[in-house]
Amino acid sequence: MNRYQTDLLRERLEYASCVGKKIYFSQRDADDKAALSSFHSGEQLVGYECPFCKLWHMGHRKSKKRIEAEGMVRRYELHGRIRAERVYQRKETINEDR
Repeated sequence: MNRYQTDLLRERLEYASCVGKKIYFSQRDADDKAALSSFHSGEQLVGYECPFCKLWHMGHRKSKKRIEAEGMVRRYELHGRIRAERVYQRKETINEDR
C-alpha cells in the first residue's frame, strides 16, 4: 500500500464515519439517541467516538471490512513514522560527527 492509496482510504473512511453526521458531545447522548433510533427503525445503531473529529456520532456497527481497512491505515502510518524517526536520528548522528 503506498501513500496515495492510504490517503484515499483515509478519506473514504472519514467520509463514511464523520461527514454529514449529527454531532453529540458525550457518549451518553450518542448512545441514548442510538437506542431510541434503533427502537423506531428496527436497525441496530450504536454511538461511537469518531477517530477524525474526536466527537460522538451515531451509526451502524463497524463491519469486518472497515475494521481491516482502519488497521491497514494505522499500520502504514505507524511504519511511516518509524521510518521517518530513523532517518531523523541518522541525520542527527551524522551532524554530531561533523
